[in-house]
Amino acid sequence: MFRFRAQTAFLSVACCFMLAGPASRAVPDRVTTASTATVAQPGQPSAVPTRVGPAAIWNPDVAVMQTIREKCSSLGPPEFKACFIAGMRNAGASPEAVRFTNSMEVIGILRGFRKIGPVDVAYVNHPFRANENEGCLLVNGTPSFVDIDVLQSLPQDEMKKDPIYREIAAKFPEVTLFMGDRTGEDYPLVEELPGGGKRFIASYRLKNKCRACELVGLVRFAFDFDAAGRYLGARFINVSKAGK
Repeated sequence: MFRFRAQTAFLSVACCFMLAGPASRAVPDRVTTASTATVAQPGQPSAVPTRVGPAAIWNPDVAVMQTIREKCSSLGPPEFKACFIAGMRNAGASPEAVRFTNSMEVIGILRGFRKIGPVDVAYVNHPFRANENEGCLLVNGTPSFVDIDVLQSLPQDEMKKDPIYREIAAKFPEVTLFMGDRTGEDYPLVEELPGGGKRFIASYRLKNKCRACELVGLVRFAFDFDAAGRYLGARFINVSKAGK
């Protein structure tokens, strides 16, 4: 298992740089209909490399990011991305790291990798994204990636049937689902499924209307794969009230 944590200094600088315009989503390369929900695979990468591994991790320091910013900040997409990729190469990023970042529609850097098998976990930093700079992809299965934070692909209808969710929604009528804390590398929780499959369980936040508003609950969803790494779909697990 390979562990990596991006340097705090890099993140604090990188998070200050933003691309103009909203983040776009890639077209899903496969759609799976599960028994509990219809689950799609849209996400940040447009074509994640066939295999992702620790060789694709890139750990730029503050000076490298500053140099890239100075060279590229006056450009708009897609010129900015090409400039960023050139900056990576000039800074000595591995070919694997360059390929990974080049595959992302919204610029992302592989900051950490967790080997599970056959599906693995890729921890991504999006240095120019407006709100949440950290992300998580389930990689090396079929399809090649599943972005756990494409909220529209989660079975939220099942969540809304839950009695605890109904209590929260009655008290906070504008309750809204947001992605969970994606810093660190101690998530998602991994469980074995019958037949040798894997279940990846991630947490999400329920806020009272807006991203910066009061935390009112936590939700867990699972992403199931069979023993061959084929994606079976997302499942609602449970809801809990904040502080419980």
